[in-house]
Amino acid sequence: MSILVSDFDGTFLTDKNDIEINIEAIKRFIKAGNYFALSSGRPLDSILNQTYIYEIPFTHIGSSDGNFMFDAEGRKIYSRSISHEVESKIQELKKLKIYEQLQYAYPKSNSTYYEPDKELGSISFVIKEENITDEFLELFNRLKEENPNYKYDIYGFHGIFYYMVRPKGISKSCPIARLSTLLHIPKEDIYTIGDNVNDIELVRDYNGFMIGNNRKLEEVALGKYEAVHELVEDIQNRKVLKRW
Repeated sequence: MSILVSDFDGTFLTDKNDIEINIEAIKRFIKAGNYFALSSGRPLDSILNQTYIYEIPFTHIGSSDGNFMFDAEGRKIYSRSISHEVESKIQELKKLKIYEQLQYAYPKSNSTYYEPDKELGSISFVIKEENITDEFLELFNRLKEENPNYKYDIYGFHGIFYYMVRPKGISKSCPIARLSTLLHIPKEDIYTIGDNVNDIELVRDYNGFMIGNNRKLEEVALGKYEAVHELVEDIQNRKVLKRW
């Protein structure tokens, strides 16, 4: 019995031909008694929408880059949140108004509005590369220095940058440790795959592999695949590399 965790955008979801083959491979993988989780920076509602569109089978979903994890029935089995006090600490950054969006990550959805009655996973400034100013960077760095009890991530994707304030120590890897405990499956039987820097911990901490050519990810990955279904086949045929 194994767990396979795949990043979604750029990993499970690539071209139309690969995703169809991936889906058939995952159906066989789950039918054989294994578990399959999608892990994404997207909120739960966005990932679920994609699973409905493509009819992707899954047993678990990790959302918001590791803040939350849910089972197939939508029950929350893991969460990490930040204090609502952090909202008051980003007022100077908000006043600059250089961002395309300000995203608040809540357990099941993202919102551009602050909702103090909900569990708050993270806050992200979504900014076009050409709009990033020295003033913004100076204020963001000051926020980091004055509030070291949070984690500050910066991700770039097609000219759009995400400046995130998150719980310290959080990553896509964290919910997998909880899943391992709940399902009584040891690390040596957990496989992961991703394509970008927000997948580094996910790939590094387990039997992790990569898709694409990200150099930082290449430093921690056991190997590279062209598509998720290739990894599934190697796991089931016991030809896959393992850390342990």
